[in-house]
Amino acid sequence: MFAELAGVDLTAADFYWALFHNAILERAVMARCDLRGARLNEANLRHADLSGANCGLDNLGGSTDFSKADLSGADLRNASLGGADFTGALLIGADLSGARFACVLPGRVTRFQRANLTDARLGRAQFAGALYDNHTIFPRGFKPGDAGMVPSERKSSATYKPRKK
Repeated sequence: MFAELAGVDLTAADFYWALFHNAILERAVMARCDLRGARLNEANLRHADLSGANCGLDNLGGSTDFSKADLSGADLRNASLGGADFTGALLIGADLSGARFACVLPGRVTRFQRANLTDARLGRAQFAGALYDNHTIFPRGFKPGDAGMVPSERKSSATYKPRKK
């Protein structure tokens, strides 16, 4: 669904399972919104305020889809994002301070494959179990392993062959 809601104040709105494919939500205020299960893939969320939003898994196992969304400069402070899909998303300069990416359901992890987090602020963010790949771009000095993130290219034990000494 195409929507142009740039700069609109939608504070605390209920967008449970909403469809915002390719929507223009630049500078929209979506603080404390319920976005569980929402589809925001390829949406323009540049400089949007999603602080305190609930973008984690819903009770049915649906997750929020931010794949290929532009969240550059967005405010995601203290948001619940466990299980969300950020595959190919732009998070350049986004503020993710205090955001929670850990997911309690097995196999329903937060995904950051091919995401760009250049200059993102990640202080106090909880990334335990979130996936990344060789194409994920992190802020300078950020160590995903130290933050509890897991590489998605990890070789399985069935194909791993140790070197002979």
